[in-house]
Amino acid sequence: GNSGTSARFLTGIATAAVGDGHVVVTGNKRMKERPIKDMVDALVAHGCDIKYLEGDGCPPIQIAAKGLPAGTVSMSGKISSQYISGVLLAAPMAKGAVTLQLLEDKAISEPYIDMTIGMMKDFGVAVTKPKPNAYAIPNAGYSNPAVFEVEADAS
Repeated sequence: GNSGTSARFLTGIATAAVGDGHVVVTGNKRMKERPIKDMVDALVAHGCDIKYLEGDGCPPIQIAAKGLPAGTVSMSGKISSQYISGVLLAAPMAKGAVTLQLLEDKAISEPYIDMTIGMMKDFGVAVTKPKPNAYAIPNAGYSNPAVFEVEADAS
């Protein structure tokens, strides 16, 4: 399908891929109009190799499978909580511990970020907040719970 949320989550997760190739995140005509620039800019500044394949700021993008570097990712939290969740989801698979530092005092749509952190905890990753606008994520990887129930989509 063509889901902006999925594209943003997968962009983050794809930065953790390690190998000889690359990952392309793309979609239909409408997906190629969905903004992703702030997230890509933050990941590129952090050392990820991401290229736009058509227009600047929107998919399709190509992500080199070099792994997500350890350290601090600085990113705006005012555009979309999906960007934040995408980085949070990738961080446990990074080359070392990652801190996600937001440029603002508070993120937009914090309840969605809290849901991401709660799900990560269910899979064995303890995200902490050393400051109200920062998230510390260990590179512990994920562990599968015995049971994980996915709620129905109310929207």
